[in-house]
Amino acid sequence: MGAPLGYSIVSDLEKMGIKVASSRKTQIIFNKLQVKRLAGVAAQDVTGDVLLENGGSKYSNIVKVSPPIATKPYYLMLSAQFMEKNPDMAYKIWDAIKEIRESSFDDIILNYMEL
Repeated sequence: MGAPLGYSIVSDLEKMGIKVASSRKTQIIFNKLQVKRLAGVAAQDVTGDVLLENGGSKYSNIVKVSPPIATKPYYLMLSAQFMEKNPDMAYKIWDAIKEIRESSFDDIILNYMEL
C-alpha cells in the first residue's frame, strides 16, 4: 500500500500489518499505483480527489473506494491567552479558513500539486 510520507495513516496501516511504501508526494504514489507497483493508496481526500478529478487520463484506471480507512479531525488550536486577548481575531482566522476551504481550496491544492 502507498501513503504520503509522514502522514499518520502510515502508522495506522503498519499497525494493521500492512506494508507501506511512502513518498513525499502523493502524485508519486498514484503513479506507482497506475503502473501496478502498489495494490492501493491511502491518501487524504483533499489531495487524492484533486488528482483523480484533474489528472485527466493519467489516473483513469484508479478508483476511489469507500468507506475511508480512517477519518481524523484536525484543528487549528489557539492558546487560551491568545483567545482572551484577541477573540475577534481568533474568530476571523477560523472564518477565513472556512471561507478558503469552501471557495478556493481546490485551486490552491491544484497549484500546490503542480498538475
